[in-house]
Amino acid sequence: MRIPSRDIPQADLLDDVLACARIVSNGIMQGQTMSYQRIATALRKTERQGRYYRRAAEILGLILSSKNSSRITPLGRRVLSADDEHRRAMLTEIVSGLAIFQTILRALRESGGSLNKDEIEELLESETLLGTKEMRRRRRTTIISWLNSLRLVRESDDIISLRGIRPKL
Repeated sequence: MRIPSRDIPQADLLDDVLACARIVSNGIMQGQTMSYQRIATALRKTERQGRYYRRAAEILGLILSSKNSSRITPLGRRVLSADDEHRRAMLTEIVSGLAIFQTILRALRESGGSLNKDEIEELLESETLLGTKEMRRRRRTTIISWLNSLRLVRESDDIISLRGIRPKL
């Protein structure tokens, strides 16, 4: 079964996804309804980006949303309250458990530790329901950015390599 577009994040900055969860948590404590518009304003992003970042926080299980009102989850509270080292470990576990990241990480391991960006995009084409090349390119950018943020991969020119595995020549 191919991975639905809705389950593939399109918010490039993982730190801003965490900021989104923090904004939701703080806003609720102040009695505010946390809409994607309010999230976008707090993140200094467009409303469209506010939706992307809110959805990414939902995908990670940090927040839940209904009728344009978001709330923090127990997991979100644990992640936000963790120190930096534990937060990164928690996020690595969460992200690595997502279907699209499992697919990409498996392909990296099976390839000997590295893929070029076109190969990742081809994986997105075959394994997801992303309709257009532009959608695949944008999601590829997000996936690589998150893996970089978690220090799971390194990027050199057009090659993405698992850390700790020497890239094939």
